[in-house]
Order: sequence, then C-alpha cells, then structure tokens
Amino acid sequence: MNIITFTFFIGEVYSNSALKNTSEFYPVDFFDDDTAIKILIDEGLDEKVAREIISKISGVPWMIERVLSSDDPTKKVEDLYKQSKSRLANFLLEYDDEEKAIKLLKDIIDGKNKPMKENIKTIKDLVQDEILFYDPINIKVCFQTKLDELAAREILKIRRA
Repeated sequence: MNIITFTFFIGEVYSNSALKNTSEFYPVDFFDDDTAIKILIDEGLDEKVAREIISKISGVPWMIERVLSSDDPTKKVEDLYKQSKSRLANFLLEYDDEEKAIKLLKDIIDGKNKPMKENIKTIKDLVQDEILFYDPINIKVCFQTKLDELAAREILKIRRA
C-alpha cells in the first residue's frame, strides 16, 4: 500500500471508527516555497534558477532531492513534469468514466475541492494513482503536487486565473 492510499485509508478509518476518540491525525506537508528555495540555493543553485524550479515543483521533498541529484536540474523538472502529464493522460485514457474524471479535475482547478458522494470512487482512484491528495482533516481534495495541477491544466486546456 503506498502512502497516498494509506492516507485515504487512515482518513476513512479515523472518520468511521472509534479512533477519533483515542488518537490524533497530524498532516505532514511539503516545505513552503521560501524554505525550498533556500535549500536549492544552499545546495549551489543560482537564486533565479531555484525560484523557477520551485515555481513548478513547490516544496515537494522527493522532487527537490531528484532535482539536486541531477546533472541538469532544469531538465529534471521538465522530466518530472512529463511524467506527471503522462500519468494523468494514461489515467484518463484507461478510466471507465473519463468525463466524470475530467469534470472533477476541472472542479478542483476551479477551487471546488470538497468531495461529493457521487465523486468518491473517482477521487479514490485519482488518489491511488497519486494525482490527487485527500485531506481527511479539512475534508478536501487537491492535486498531489503543483506539477500534477500544471499537467491537468495543460491536458484540460485550462489557463491559470
């Protein structure tokens, strides 16, 4: 079981059992952009390059590690973006109800990120494929990473507001 599926599972168990009276749920978040930029600069990247990279990957620790271990950090970000885009495109190609998934993704881009009963299966599938993240404390859904949102915007042809 991967961490994303596990998070969704824990959220369900926590919400639907006696665990809510005997435990606490702590979300673990990514680095904020300023901290992530500082990490890249401290590791030898130019500030302008660091800001450009973080504008795309934000403070995702494993992405930062991959960028820093790469000979060409900018190209690595492009590779990570292509992977995100490919993962989403393949999900939509294989998904039983592509229209429902597309509508859900558009709603999330538009800020409508509260899970609805009619979308729960699609949400679970997108969470399992590590495209979306489910926050059981705030009961909301968002993209797993900024690159996933950028990929969705491109695939769905939605420009930033």
